[in-house]
Amino acid sequence: MPYLPEFDEIRPYEDHEVAEVVQRLVKEKAFVGFVKSVFPDLSLKSYIEDLLKVNTVEQFQLNFIFPILQQVLKNSITSLTYSGIDNVQHGVPYIFITNHRDIILDSALLNYILYKNGFEAAEIAIGSNLLINKWISDLVKLNRTFIVRRNVPGRKLYHYSIILSKYIRYTITEKKRSVWISQREGRTKDGDDRTQVSLIKMFNISGDKDWVSNYMEVNILPVTINYEIEPCDVEKVRELYLRIKDANYQKSKLDDLNQMIGGLKAPKGRVHLTFGEPLNPKIPHLIRFPKNEFFRNLARLVDTEIYKGYRLRPFNYVAADMFFKNTDYSKFYTSEDKDRFVVMMDEKLSRIEGERRLLEDLFLQIYANPVKNYFSVINSLINIDTDEAKNRKAR
Repeated sequence: MPYLPEFDEIRPYEDHEVAEVVQRLVKEKAFVGFVKSVFPDLSLKSYIEDLLKVNTVEQFQLNFIFPILQQVLKNSITSLTYSGIDNVQHGVPYIFITNHRDIILDSALLNYILYKNGFEAAEIAIGSNLLINKWISDLVKLNRTFIVRRNVPGRKLYHYSIILSKYIRYTITEKKRSVWISQREGRTKDGDDRTQVSLIKMFNISGDKDWVSNYMEVNILPVTINYEIEPCDVEKVRELYLRIKDANYQKSKLDDLNQMIGGLKAPKGRVHLTFGEPLNPKIPHLIRFPKNEFFRNLARLVDTEIYKGYRLRPFNYVAADMFFKNTDYSKFYTSEDKDRFVVMMDEKLSRIEGERRLLEDLFLQIYANPVKNYFSVINSLINIDTDEAKNRKAR
């Protein structure tokens, strides 16, 4: 697939553009303020001097993005672990599709782990609604980020979807570079991770082969992001509550910026990433379905891999029993775990004005829904294995 002029509207910066953009960035007061908030103990003068020496995207990531992550790991993450990295092959570019819990960290942690294991960082999809000013746009495009157009009319949306699909396919097939994209537009606010079928359809529209070949060409590999303490859970509950009370409620641009910074700073406990199985071996089995059902089933395959990859913690099980009003998962937590969760929930909900019962339900479901989704998949797999065993015995 050739490079298209339309890609210039959405692509990240290339190496030859880095020095000029960095010069522009360090003159922005808002950017300097952002650096101070992330690195309060850092010598700003020496940091900027080092930044001005950067001439490539990789140098920028090593000298700016990774130090931010190291501060996040030090100050707000108890441990960062991962599994399934053997599913990622060197020299093979993928579309990494993940559940979406934090605006910045989901993709940043994925790239951090890839880099630590000798892989090139993936390009990152980001919604245009988050680029509220020029310095943020410069910052993310220096970090191999490409733009997904949001809040545009239907006809224009389809036009931008074609460009996006072609850019992703070009990145995979020509640049041989992986791509990160979330399974849905915007973060999951209620913990119920679901892949949007429209996203799956978007991948296909740039292909010039049959459905199966179009998808296998881009190598979809689902990844699960697990946070012990949900980033910005208070803000998510507040937003859901306000939407219930006012159908016309809209977040401000400042809300998104505050949550970007808040997600970096707030305690997240133990964090785990699970690299699922690539979908290519399973996609040919879907060809028997009509087109729209093919897309829906492919989205379900993504969901299944994400659900299988959950690393559930005691807080998840406590919330599930409280939300579903039972004790089905009590063996997975102690009374001390429950006390700690309730104290955390009470403290966080005290920051929100509203009906306590509703706020509590909204908070609980963030942590409870992954439990429901995980066991729906596990029980389904157990039933399949049992049926196969019965069939073998009958034969």
